[in-house]
Amino acid sequence: MFELLGLDFTVLAAIFSILPDIDSPKSYAGNFFKPLSNLIFEKFAHRGLTHSLMALLIIIIISFLIKDYSISVAYFSHIFLDSFNSFGVMLFYPNNSRVVFFDLKVKSGSVQDSFLGLVFLSIFFGVNFWLMF
Repeated sequence: MFELLGLDFTVLAAIFSILPDIDSPKSYAGNFFKPLSNLIFEKFAHRGLTHSLMALLIIIIISFLIKDYSISVAYFSHIFLDSFNSFGVMLFYPNNSRVVFFDLKVKSGSVQDSFLGLVFLSIFFGVNFWLMF
């Protein structure tokens, strides 16, 4: 049953969807890996290295190695959603200019942020379900 629903992939995708925020000691991922999070935050800043194409490429390579492409989609969705506010992301790190795809003034943790997250989650489940058949 779990395999049919893709729950093993779903758990991994959930983890990888919050992993970019390991660069913020106050985030869920940052709280879980506090010493590592503090180090990354001090060295690379929030929404820096872990929110870059370089980090995404590493996740895509891992995706191909373990044959779980949902983690790439989950990681990308986090970066994409973070680019919906004026703080943006350092997509081309180490270049520290921030990229904002759409400045929708979406605040992290807001109702709008949760709604966009649910949209991506729905897309993820829809694609997973479609790929099963």
